[in-house]
Amino acid sequence: MYQGGIGKSYGVKNNLLYQISEFKVETGFSRALLNTSKSMHFRYGIFEVRQIAGTAPGATSALWFSDAAGLADGCEIDLYENFGTDKLQCNLHTWAQYNTIHTQHGGKDFVKTAARPAEGENFYDTFHYIGMEWIDDFIDFYLDGEIFCSVPMTDEKWYAFEQKVYPRLNVSVIGGFYLWDTTNGYIGQNTGIQDLLNYGVTQYTDYVRIYQKNGERQRIWDFVA
Repeated sequence: MYQGGIGKSYGVKNNLLYQISEFKVETGFSRALLNTSKSMHFRYGIFEVRQIAGTAPGATSALWFSDAAGLADGCEIDLYENFGTDKLQCNLHTWAQYNTIHTQHGGKDFVKTAARPAEGENFYDTFHYIGMEWIDDFIDFYLDGEIFCSVPMTDEKWYAFEQKVYPRLNVSVIGGFYLWDTTNGYIGQNTGIQDLLNYGVTQYTDYVRIYQKNGERQRIWDFVA
């Protein structure tokens, strides 16, 4: 995978990929962003990650897909973002002509969706299976085998999602310490980071897998720490 963040803030330990965002006086917050932009792109299939997400106040764990061509009218699929909370939210973006089409951050096709861990579990201390099934007709988002969001893709407004994409795994403190406001439904400013010098958030990934959509779920790409 290619490192696209700030500072080297990732590695492999005990057969797990770890990504850390922490504060350093010289450089500020590190950003652990890994992606396959230079090595692997795909369109359609079943994507799955087994992961412990970072959920510290002020930080964001996220896994999303950017269009491989980098087009002005490209697409983005957010498998999840958590904005420092113990829940996941999916999202779809299209740019240019249909710039207002989003399924989470607002716009005319707003769909309020969120997934939470089972009672007694958390995202920050328990491995969970997070995935999506993507074909030309729909995208389904899963948490631990259960669908928490389904988006039909038959309308022409979703034409941008006919492109290939590549995955991006990230944990970071976004500028301004943003946090999803669960009451008002927008991203607001978070002041939850009190001790900068001792602040840090880590996410752990066991594997990332992509399966071809057929009767046998043939695995076509695999990253194992």
